[in-house]
Amino acid sequence: MVMRRPDRQLAEIQREHWQNTYHTHPLPYGDQHSAPAQYAADAFRTVGAHEVLELGAGQGRDSLHFARLGFAVQATDFSDVGLQQLRARAQAEGLRTLSTAVLDVRMPLPQANASVDAVFAHMLLCMALSTNEIFALVDEIRRILRPGGILVYTVRNTGDAHFGIGIAHGGDIF
Repeated sequence: MVMRRPDRQLAEIQREHWQNTYHTHPLPYGDQHSAPAQYAADAFRTVGAHEVLELGAGQGRDSLHFARLGFAVQATDFSDVGLQQLRARAQAEGLRTLSTAVLDVRMPLPQANASVDAVFAHMLLCMALSTNEIFALVDEIRRILRPGGILVYTVRNTGDAHFGIGIAHGGDIF
């Protein structure tokens, strides 16, 4: 599937939201890694992964966890404010195997074909992405994963307290 040009207005609204959130509320999700990150780290070890690409890293609590465990991590996010905070924390801990890059997942991923061991995307696929954008992103992840590579992701579900809540933007975006 070909990546489509994103809805720039919605994309900029989302970027501004996360820039403001991270600027105003340092560590809104705390500084401990998520339970899915622990699951992912175990799964990554099982397949022999050494390098992890985190899509939608935010302020990087999970990226830091992966780096502490010895993985080489590239943390990406829509918000350069979140990534600046992540870089400062990684530097303070002396984590040299963690790099960051601003990335809009609505656009093609910059990684080469079959170049990534593992991808982690915690709650990214339930952000303001259309169904077509999600399909295109998953195709891109498939393209960059090495044979035997692994994707671990989390999403909201119909049992989630936020299910069906939000402003409809069209194209299955809420």
